[in-house]
Amino acid sequence: YGLVGSEMCIRDRCGGNKSNTHVSSPGQIIAPSSVTYEGGNQTTDDNPAPTPTTTKTVTIKSNSGDTYRSSVYNNWKKDNTARQGDYGYGDCNGCWFFGSQFNQFKGKNVTKIELTIKRISGGVHSAVSVVVKTHNYTSRPSGKPSYGSSCGSVKIAVGDTGKLTITNSTILNALSDGTIKGFGIQSAYNSSSYAVCSGSITCLLYTSPSP
Repeated sequence: YGLVGSEMCIRDRCGGNKSNTHVSSPGQIIAPSSVTYEGGNQTTDDNPAPTPTTTKTVTIKSNSGDTYRSSVYNNWKKDNTARQGDYGYGDCNGCWFFGSQFNQFKGKNVTKIELTIKRISGGVHSAVSVVVKTHNYTSRPSGKPSYGSSCGSVKIAVGDTGKLTITNSTILNALSDGTIKGFGIQSAYNSSSYAVCSGSITCLLYTSPSP
């Protein structure tokens, strides 16, 4: 089309029905008889493109680690390690403490957690299944710790690092509800399950907008 003074002229080919043309003063839409019109009316898409979701990751590290050795010492070892099993010096109940760092995930849609655990010298050198559980302590309690849900296990040899991926909805929802404050390790109380892990553990948490 083109504009000629106060007139709009339609040339060649255009879409829509001829009934859509209009003539009124002072402006005019002029449609010559030679114009070819495409059939049909304007339509709109009733299914707009979905809004893309954005996954965010947050990394937090433990403030400290400790082990409560029941059956012998009945006290915390206080050496910044987290231990499981029993190597003759008490039944080991390990914990990593994060303070209030997990509070930031309350009400958030957490979709996945990745824990990176470092095993250090102690017990047999070969890989041992490190059994991870949740707890709700921001810092070391006075007595033997209690644990929540089991998160699974990862086999780690002395000197190696293992990664445990958590996608269990019960655990993820508990974190969103604010009932998880940290993680620990607790296995069978025997020498074959004994493992010593660094008190420094890394948690990578994935969150996305609520559905």
